[in-house]
Amino acid sequence: MPMIDLSATISPSAPAIPEFLRTEITYNDHQSGAAQIQALLGVPASLLRDQEGWATETLTRFGTHVDAPWHYNSQIQGQRAQTIDELPLEWFFSDGVVLNMTHKATGDAVSSADIQAELARIGYRLKPLDIVLGTSRLESLSINV
Repeated sequence: MPMIDLSATISPSAPAIPEFLRTEITYNDHQSGAAQIQALLGVPASLLRDQEGWATETLTRFGTHVDAPWHYNSQIQGQRAQTIDELPLEWFFSDGVVLNMTHKATGDAVSSADIQAELARIGYRLKPLDIVLGTSRLESLSINV
């Protein structure tokens, strides 16, 4: 079955859009990301690949998103990093598996060992293109199948 891409680029709203409906975006490039990394973590740009940090966007009144490789560096393995509109649609339409992480406190990191333990508990082996959803609040998770 062919896939049809219905996604749209998120962009700032035109000035004529009423304020309560507006999307506002502030863009920060890789050099700004390097400055943030130095300020937050004390890591100088000279230690970052190509002296670049993360590229970010700050969105107002916008829900969830997927981080594209471009967010992390302008180049990946010697090639220009992909932006979200360049990622294959097949990456976003696949089987899903929910990993219960309710034993973790809010803000705690989830480790590789945590993921492996939960996969063993539910008797599931990840396969290519599986979409993994983790939750710390199962009562708030709704999945339609």
